[in-house]
Amino acid sequence: MSPVRDPNPPEPGATVTPPVQTAGMAIRYGVQADSEEECAEGLARLVDAGMIPVMLPKPITDGRWMARAVPQGRSPVAPADR
Repeated sequence: MSPVRDPNPPEPGATVTPPVQTAGMAIRYGVQADSEEECAEGLARLVDAGMIPVMLPKPITDGRWMARAVPQGRSPVAPADR
């Protein structure tokens, strides 16, 4: 499996605004691993199962890595009119 990459990386020097969370409970699946490679592999498996990556592998405490995905049709971003 190839590592998951951000399909729309920000332009160099661009201001990045974090997404607004949806109202109510949003379903998310997480991957926690001991290395970036293991985390990317776990995220790739979620993508293969039809999930959409919303957080690429990031280092967390104690040298571990975490990534997240959501089911298709469940975006963590609120509509633009909110």
